[in-house]
Amino acid sequence: MRVVRIRGQLVLFHVLTLSQYLSAREDQTAISPQNCSLRCVLQGGPDCEYCRINREEVEINHGVTTFGGCIPLPCSFFMVGQDSVCKHYTHAPRDITIEFLADQNPEYDNIIVSWKPSVYGIGFLRGFQVLLQALGGSHTACQLFLFQSNISLSASHAQRVYQSDPFYNLDLGSRYVVTVMALPAPVPEDSKDFYSRKDFSTQTCPKKNGLDHCKTDWYPKYTDVQQIGPDIIVTFNLAPPLLGIDRYFSKCYGDGLKDYTIKPDVTRNRTHSSYHLEGLKAGSNYTCEIAADQTDAVRKVFNVQVKGHKRETPLPLATWLPVAAALAVLLLILLLAVSSRKMCSHWIKRKEVFEAHPVSSGNDESVSPITRVTPPRLLICYCSDDGPAHVRAVMQLATFLQQYMATQVALYSPGAYLQIEHITQEGSAKQPAWAALEWSIHEAGMALSNHQESSGGEQDLCDARVGV
Repeated sequence: MRVVRIRGQLVLFHVLTLSQYLSAREDQTAISPQNCSLRCVLQGGPDCEYCRINREEVEINHGVTTFGGCIPLPCSFFMVGQDSVCKHYTHAPRDITIEFLADQNPEYDNIIVSWKPSVYGIGFLRGFQVLLQALGGSHTACQLFLFQSNISLSASHAQRVYQSDPFYNLDLGSRYVVTVMALPAPVPEDSKDFYSRKDFSTQTCPKKNGLDHCKTDWYPKYTDVQQIGPDIIVTFNLAPPLLGIDRYFSKCYGDGLKDYTIKPDVTRNRTHSSYHLEGLKAGSNYTCEIAADQTDAVRKVFNVQVKGHKRETPLPLATWLPVAAALAVLLLILLLAVSSRKMCSHWIKRKEVFEAHPVSSGNDESVSPITRVTPPRLLICYCSDDGPAHVRAVMQLATFLQQYMATQVALYSPGAYLQIEHITQEGSAKQPAWAALEWSIHEAGMALSNHQESSGGEQDLCDARVGV
């Protein structure tokens, strides 16, 4: 029996829990106002549970014109004959929410306000007044909602959600404040315990209609910056044709202000366009922006970092002149080094030739003729009739040419043909070659002069000639 009793209690508990859950779901359903008259509300008709009361009806029945100014009405205006009710007040509503309604008007928003009543003083609750005001503007709108006069609300009604009528034609992108007051309320309202407020903003045009349908809010979403050498190229997306935007402007801040005007050629590309950022300094950072060329246009901001590509500028004279002088000195040193190396190599080869071809002088001293591997050859023609001094001078000349000029010399005189290496002379090796040559030429000249005088000016048939 005890087990059965426990099971019965559990079943009853679950049934109560389920009923409370279903009741709560029913209470969460928003209650919309009914279209009924003030007379129905005062008479407590069954079809006037939660009614909207329009301005005209209040003015007709009570001669009051302040409702349009959203001034709270005294309780006696809508609770005739129930003075005891008007002596009590209900605390401010709670959980105010704003719901945007879907509509086809792209320029305005429409909203509905919803709330829950406070549990404190709910037995005396007789209605609500909703006030909508534009922040920083003069737009106001009021709505009045009343319960029937003989209704009795309990604490469970505090979980119900009540709605206002729609508020129409709210400007997009604007801020508003909505105030919900529980009735009856003290007049004037001297305490925040009897009303609640909520600030909100209407939808922006891009949020409601999409960015491509909002001319004043449109801006290029896509920007791409590329640097090709010294050129900075910016590519951006164009506005849709339906917006009628055909000009753009761009500004860059950094090393001064740079302004650019863009007129895209839509015949070439209808979706994107590019322009050049001119006059930017290499190695600098800039903050740039681009927008449609219209009043209060939204601007797209992007950053530009100009890489270190500097334009070629001529160096001043004081800079390149020392550099040129240093290069000239280095070139001269290089040429001297190459020439010195060639001379050293040439003298080494000559030394090897001297050692390979020695020549004996008259006093048996070794004279090394200066010859190359393929030395030049020289034929000296002379006349022995000019005297021994002339012959000796020719011999000295031939010896000098062969010894110091690396030349193979051959002598020719009528009746004789000699090579230098078969000729000997006395004393030629006992003095320097230059001195011997100079003295021999002097003697030959003197002998030739004496000979011409003795022969009476007759020209010898034998002329001294030099041939190669």
